[in-house]
Amino acid sequence: MKTRRITPGPPIQVVEGPPIQSPAVLESPAEAAGLPDRIGDKLKAIGSDKALQKALTWRGVAAIDTLTLAYLTTGNMGAAASIMGVEQVTKVGQFWLHEKLWEKFAPEAPAQAEKAETPAPKTLLHRLKKLVTDRSLLKALTWRVWGSADTLLIALMVTGKISSAASIAGAELVTKIGLYIAHDKVW
Repeated sequence: MKTRRITPGPPIQVVEGPPIQSPAVLESPAEAAGLPDRIGDKLKAIGSDKALQKALTWRGVAAIDTLTLAYLTTGNMGAAASIMGVEQVTKVGQFWLHEKLWEKFAPEAPAQAEKAETPAPKTLLHRLKKLVTDRSLLKALTWRVWGSADTLLIALMVTGKISSAASIAGAELVTKIGLYIAHDKVW
């Protein structure tokens, strides 16, 4: 085993000058050039758009469901992936619009006021009334009409069979209403 001897090198020179900024505080190229950072502004706007965030997270959940249902119906993974892929493109914008319409025409009531005004349901009639007026359920039903129509058309274009398209869209009526309600409650 050889041993090495470490010899000291030249002394390190310390240079005085402006402090070095960390990457987190560096300006973007646009800001450095004195121009508005439009891309950064757009990304900030997307980050604060709850409807778009919900649309993107919902597409993740819905894509898995669509892929599974389409594969079980057709037995063809290529067709199932095609249906899911086209839906990813068409439904993000549609879901965003659906959320925006609900925000505009049926805004969510503050949670505190709802709890203070509504006593716990005691009878079956009270429970049914609460179910029928449940905002998440109503949103799920309105979206399902819209979403299933889109799925039906896409599946028909991909498979060329109305029976397969109707089976996929019909199965979604069952699975996605429950998934949608759960997703909406999380948000």
